[in-house]
Amino acid sequence: EPSAQQMTPKDFASAVADVIRRFLEGRYGIAAPRQTTEEFLETAERSHRFQVQVREQFRTFLGHCDQVKFSSPASASDARGELLEAAFKLVKEGLS
Repeated sequence: EPSAQQMTPKDFASAVADVIRRFLEGRYGIAAPRQTTEEFLETAERSHRFQVQVREQFRTFLGHCDQVKFSSPASASDARGELLEAAFKLVKEGLS
């Protein structure tokens, strides 16, 4: 498998989002890996498991991942550091 530095920004964003979604599935039983961002956010809202602040972190993080994944190659900036920082913050502050 390619290292993080060898991955395209889109592949890296997909991989980081997938790790967070699998974490949520394992810890909370939410089918996050099989849901779109909007479906997951609706599930998180309905579940009442997460405080508003955490749901906003989900929205921001997954929105940023989607922005990188679905933008044109020319406009997909290399946001590896930002994505990792947001993922760590989400797990450490929001989900611990």
